[in-house]
Amino acid sequence: MEKILQSYIDLREKSKNYGDDLVAIKPNIENVFAMIFNNATVVLEVLDNYDRYWKRKYVGIPQQKIDELKEQNAERVMEITKWSFTHALSSLEYSAKKIIKNISQIEFQDLKNKLQRGKWVYLSGIMEISKTSGLITKEDYDRWEGITYLRNCLVHNNGIADKDKTFTIRTVNIKCENGKMIQGKLDIFYNLTDVSVDLYNDWLHKI
Repeated sequence: MEKILQSYIDLREKSKNYGDDLVAIKPNIENVFAMIFNNATVVLEVLDNYDRYWKRKYVGIPQQKIDELKEQNAERVMEITKWSFTHALSSLEYSAKKIIKNISQIEFQDLKNKLQRGKWVYLSGIMEISKTSGLITKEDYDRWEGITYLRNCLVHNNGIADKDKTFTIRTVNIKCENGKMIQGKLDIFYNLTDVSVDLYNDWLHKI
């Protein structure tokens, strides 16, 4: 638990630094990193309260019961950090669409027109245009593809993969099997959030 807590402390600090840089360089762009900062703060507060409660609860309990409680606790951590990941992706997507609405680059004109007509535009589509226009590398696009696919599975398909595919997203290796629940280590959703924030910060500085 201490490692997870420290990870979100680091994410919160990173978000603050990215936000400060964004405001200084591009003050007309809404600071999405403030949303990520608040997101990480909520996770820290919830997990810290759980950590204190669990430590008290374990005192005087047989080891078998402790093991059962730890497994249940791990499931709660996964749920909280999964919320953090999907919420962060929604914030980044919202921010990207607001930027596209006011952008001048010709490559994004079709997406801009769609937004102005009230049509749906997705983060995956924005990053695809960013790849074809040379704003991001194929490697970064592949990371975005994996991140958005996993987010969509979690939000729209209860975490069940609908195809066989393996994603390597920085330090995260995820093997998806059609019809099966996506599996990962306790820090999977933190790592996905952290990568997403880094990738989005890079994109902002190139747009």
